[in-house]
Amino acid sequence: MLSRALLISTLAAVVRAAEGEEPESSPGHWSRNDKILIAHAVFGTLAIVLLTPAALLLARIGRSSRWFPGHATLNGLSVVFIIIAFALGVTVVEGEFGQDFHHSLGLALLVLFLVQPLLGLAGHFWARPSPLTSAAPSWGLPRPSPIRILHILLGLTIVGLGYTQVINGLYIEWPNKSEAATETPLAVKVIFWILFALFIVAYVGTWIVQAIRGRGREGRASLSSAASSNNALVGTPKTAGARDMSSANV
Repeated sequence: MLSRALLISTLAAVVRAAEGEEPESSPGHWSRNDKILIAHAVFGTLAIVLLTPAALLLARIGRSSRWFPGHATLNGLSVVFIIIAFALGVTVVEGEFGQDFHHSLGLALLVLFLVQPLLGLAGHFWARPSPLTSAAPSWGLPRPSPIRILHILLGLTIVGLGYTQVINGLYIEWPNKSEAATETPLAVKVIFWILFALFIVAYVGTWIVQAIRGRGREGRASLSSAASSNNALVGTPKTAGARDMSSANV
């Protein structure tokens, strides 16, 4: 009985192959489309969950050192990975592209990823630096460069939209659009949420710490300036008095 069942399944597979049909997709035996979807998810997730957050954190933390080459490299890799992910996704959906939220958001992210490096280069090489765009943001009211502010806000927007896209892919796209029609493995979901939480804690935490340090430096600078002013004011009358006494003696 077992050999007969094996023979029947083998013959069915041969018939499907002869007719150009892909065997049914399942874990460990993915169809061509599902393999492309998995590659699409890997490249997109690497760009959104690892490379882009790492670039943001490097810019947030490393402003006192040679941070820009690493920041630019991470952003450049994320752009390459997003282009690959987008191309793979379009290959799978073919003529159905643009018919759901995931497709539209993917196109928007591609455009934003391409614009962001241009703003970064313009802000780094031509825009005037300001306290708000330094590692220790000012509590005052500086006049920052619009290009730098736009670059920062666009970077945070990309991360937010990117996380939304990954969540949509994990919980909606893969179960509904893959030929295997399986749930995303729990381990993958857990790893994603851990990385998401680590980025939020790291970014917000470093911003707060550096802001407090920046406020402390501003306070010390103000005290030093006030002390210098007081010394100057106190010293002036003494000098004048000494001159008056000299004149009187003469």
